[in-house]
Amino acid sequence: EVFFLGEWVLLAGVELRLDPPSAIKKLYPNASGSRVVVVDAANRSFLFNPVTGGGLNQSITQFDSSPQNIINVMWDMIEKNVIMFFDGKFIHSYVYTNTSIKGPLLIKLGPITVSSEGEVSLTADKSEVVPGNYPLLCIAGSITCQTVAGTLTNIPHPYFDKLLPSGGVRKGGDSDSPVASQISQKKDKKLLGDRFCQSLVLLKLETAWEVALELNRRQFWLALSGKAMEMMNVELACRVYRQLGDAGMVMALQDCVYVEDKNLLAGKISMLFGDYNRAQDLYLASSRPSAALDMRRDLLQWDQALKLAQVLNVNQIP
Repeated sequence: EVFFLGEWVLLAGVELRLDPPSAIKKLYPNASGSRVVVVDAANRSFLFNPVTGGGLNQSITQFDSSPQNIINVMWDMIEKNVIMFFDGKFIHSYVYTNTSIKGPLLIKLGPITVSSEGEVSLTADKSEVVPGNYPLLCIAGSITCQTVAGTLTNIPHPYFDKLLPSGGVRKGGDSDSPVASQISQKKDKKLLGDRFCQSLVLLKLETAWEVALELNRRQFWLALSGKAMEMMNVELACRVYRQLGDAGMVMALQDCVYVEDKNLLAGKISMLFGDYNRAQDLYLASSRPSAALDMRRDLLQWDQALKLAQVLNVNQIP
């Protein structure tokens, strides 16, 4: 349970329960104490979000492929939703989001590519730490380590390096030769592409938008549109689809701008993606479950509509 020091009381409805039950071995809270990494006796790792509460499915998310031997856990001081596990040799990095059409997500970081069709491919991976370095903290992807000699050294995180100040795009001068200028432009395009990919996987969507404006290629707009929809960032998704010239999607998204119920909004977005089963589940969990019936009726799926009508609105059964 969570104890509030300010009022010296236990917070009602906020509790940590593991399933299956297991003893808690270690706790690693973030700087404000609003998120906690929990390691149990079976070396499973979870993220506990006491802000949401509401039981296992809403307040606890398990880390996939987390290391068994956890030496230290770091929360990035700037990118506050980035979590890093150090197992003595490798750093395993995750980004957490509390809001998506799939609910809370923990995404293990790794190399990311965007295909010519805009499909995003993420390969979960780990990054090796030079022997003799012990990671202490991370600030915006710059990891401060203590060496065996007791001195401090900084190393760039390989999945942040294109976003660090030293990863800026080179600006060629007027004295550059045509060949050198062409080579520089190719390098800059490659760097911008890498920066876009890193921004996308770290869910820095506004940064990804700015880079996509410079690249101005359809594949990056498609990738950004999908991620904005997944993260339920309707305003950004509208901007991206305007760049793509998809008026129909813009109009559909404008109907979602003022939807406050997260389940209802996630249901509408899932329906736009064509995932009707997920949309139905989300609608039924929302403040307007009749939207599930309306969706099945509009799709002319009468069998499913009849089953829903028997529960939600018997008057609509002919």
